[in-house]
Amino acid sequence: MGLLSSSEPVDEETRRIRDSGPVADRSDLVREADAFMSRHLTERVAVTDVARHVHVSASSLSHRYREETGVTPMGRLIRMRIDLARALIVKGQPLKIVAEETGFSDAFHLSKTFKRLEGVSPREFLRNMGGRASGISRLP
Repeated sequence: MGLLSSSEPVDEETRRIRDSGPVADRSDLVREADAFMSRHLTERVAVTDVARHVHVSASSLSHRYREETGVTPMGRLIRMRIDLARALIVKGQPLKIVAEETGFSDAFHLSKTFKRLEGVSPREFLRNMGGRASGISRLP
């Protein structure tokens, strides 16, 4: 199956490619937690919210999720948000809008988290995209 056919719609123009790897081998708990976090990317989400949704304690979710995936549930949520932010930045969305669309409190918090995870600021990321970001030359 191709990447596009296995992707998830984000909006009319954007699709999110699911993580590669043995997703089928993941437990129902991890799949349900990921689905919940994916549906609530723009909202404030705490580990207790995810745990409540999958019917376990926050501690149990954190331990089981990390044991199975190697990351914490909140670490995964932040990664999902940054992946979506990358797509929106390439589309030319202003950083303030990207922050709102990805659940960050403001553009500064998004930029700081983006740089920590990606190794470059959103502006540098876009500049590095060069010609691949059709017609986009600056980050508002």
